Amino acid sequence: MGPVPTPSQWARVQLAQGDSTAGTWDLSSAVPEARVTVGSSPPAGWIIQADGVLPVHFELYWDGTSLWVSPPTSGNMTVDGERVQSWRQLAGTCRIEFGSAALMVASSQSIAMPRGAPAAAPGPQSQAMP
Repeated sequence: MGPVPTPSQWARVQLAQGDSTAGTWDLSSAVPEARVTVGSSPPAGWIIQADGVLPVHFELYWDGTSLWVSPPTSGNMTVDGERVQSWRQLAGTCRIEFGSAALMVASSQSIAMPRGAPAAAPGPQSQAMP
């Protein structure tokens, strides 16, 4: 048996601040597309309890090679201290802060594409965390 192939593109999202039963979301190029909404209660797919987190705060979208974050449904959200106002690609290592919660993102993508919507704009559906 040979070595296990390593995906060419990957991302890992980990809970850094807040409470949740799901602590990590791993993605790779083996997954062609995935999305999850993040918030404090259903219908959010990734429920994170922390002060200031809205029921559905924002969405994470994996297009098979890159991870994207949507602007918040309302309220504030930053990536590495910069306010998110439109879809943004997450490259390298970064920190998403929303309310008093935070997620750390690590990605194989080292250079972000110009700002704007993902190439395949996510639809309204979301999946629950495994």
